[in-house]
Amino acid sequence: MNQKIIDLSCAQETQVLDRFHEMLAVCEDKVTYGPKSVEIALREMAVETLLVSDKLFRAHDIEKRKYYVKMHDTATRNGLKVVVFGSMSAAGQRLNDLTGVAAILRFEMPTLDDLVEGEDEGDLDSEEDEGEIGGSTAGGDSDAGSTQGKPRAGGPAATGGAAAAEDSSQFVSSVAGTR
Repeated sequence: MNQKIIDLSCAQETQVLDRFHEMLAVCEDKVTYGPKSVEIALREMAVETLLVSDKLFRAHDIEKRKYYVKMHDTATRNGLKVVVFGSMSAAGQRLNDLTGVAAILRFEMPTLDDLVEGEDEGDLDSEEDEGEIGGSTAGGDSDAGSTQGKPRAGGPAATGGAAAAEDSSQFVSSVAGTR
């Protein structure tokens, strides 16, 4: 019985991640990945489905863990579909290669890159977690967390670029307990 549950869970993860990749190929502005981009999309109520790796909930850095728990709880509270991927499954490993967090959006957000521009998309990965999420190397030279070459997003409510970026940093600061 347990094996059937595991198989169903893996099938759902694979189905959702395949949908993410299909959307990325067809309309890259309807998906996003990376902590800052997903956070902004959540704040703008643009997220339809949140994809998050369970590995992020086991991070050594407590503040990082709190950040992703808050992201998960916000999505759940807003009635969004949330899929937590097992990091040991094939789909979970593929999601980890995309920073461990991604979203399928309700509407196109072509200006999301502008909202996260200048922010280090991968700054939430602590040094002790290097090599775990997004393919970081020991030298930390991975660009997996950067916004360059990733899907863009932005939406009707995303009109105040600098203000939105400041709100984003306030969200992260409030989670981290600093200002």
